[in-house]
Amino acid sequence: MSDIELRPRLMDRVGIIPRLLLCALLAILLAVSSAQLLTLRSVQKNGMQQAEHALEVSMAVLRHELAALGTEWRTTQEGTLLLGTSSLNGRNELVDAVQQMTGA
Repeated sequence: MSDIELRPRLMDRVGIIPRLLLCALLAILLAVSSAQLLTLRSVQKNGMQQAEHALEVSMAVLRHELAALGTEWRTTQEGTLLLGTSSLNGRNELVDAVQQMTGA
């Protein structure tokens, strides 16, 4: 017989306890990784829903604030944004009021 056939394979030299420990550690690693992935996806989805809700509230408040200025949106040739007859360029107090009311 040749020398290669007489040498034991690596797996034959490793006992059953180290093999079982390795399998158990791999299973634990897989379970923890899966749980972390699912948790992160859930947290991200929840954060996105909260951000969308805050945006909807802010937009509703802004629409309410702008209702007194008119309903017709247009721009001039110079690029000025008009709502009704009121120019909105530089009117940061409207946005600041929404931020103060909603916190966003």
